[in-house]
Order: sequence, then C-alpha cells, then structure tokens
Amino acid sequence: MQLIKKCNCRLLDFFHLDSDVWWNDYYAGLEHAISLYQDRTLKTYFGSDLAEIEQFRKNPSQFHSVYYVLQKN
Repeated sequence: MQLIKKCNCRLLDFFHLDSDVWWNDYYAGLEHAISLYQDRTLKTYFGSDLAEIEQFRKNPSQFHSVYYVLQKN
C-alpha cells in the first residue's frame, strides 16, 4: 500500500487467482511443450522449468497471485 501511495495512485480493487489458474493456464501448457522435445540435450535447458513444475505439484498453495487495479491520481 505504501508503494501505491508513493506512486501517486489509489487502489480501486484487487482479486486473487488460485493455484488452479497457474496449472491450467501456465504449467500444464509449459510441461506439454517441453515434452514435445525428443532431444535429451535440449531438454536439459528446461531443467529449472521442470523443477518449478515439480515444486508446484508438491505444494500448489505456494503459487497464487494477487492483481491490483490502480488509478493514477
């Protein structure tokens, strides 16, 4: 809230996105795209992405977002 005020804005609204949105709109598609690569060497470039997907599977409650709707004063 301090940053919002510092930037001379006011908060109009906010909303939460739950972990289902992360899975359905991001991680499932990313995992599918990576799985299309047959070259193991190329797949190594996606190691951090695959680790993040695994982390999501272990604890999806860590993956949520809050979106703020602001108006410049």
